[in-house]
Amino acid sequence: MVKPRPRPTQATEQEIEAFGNMAEQPRETAATPPARVVRKHKEPKVTGYNFRMTASQQQLLSQAAEVEDISQQKLLESIIWPALTERYGE
Repeated sequence: MVKPRPRPTQATEQEIEAFGNMAEQPRETAATPPARVVRKHKEPKVTGYNFRMTASQQQLLSQAAEVEDISQQKLLESIIWPALTERYGE
């Protein structure tokens, strides 16, 4: 059973009115269509490989993924596949 918690302070009439006005406003993102992302031919993933690294390399990968705001997998893919394609072709 959920135990209701009391508010630390009672909401003022002004806060209630501001909340109600926010709910009535249309969303800005609904007006703009989402940007289309051009993707290359999507192939099914067929196998996986372990990527061995030291603890400091793992920490560096983790920090880089956090800064780029993408997963570690996507970060490695964005670095490895373009480099291999450039060096060896498609």
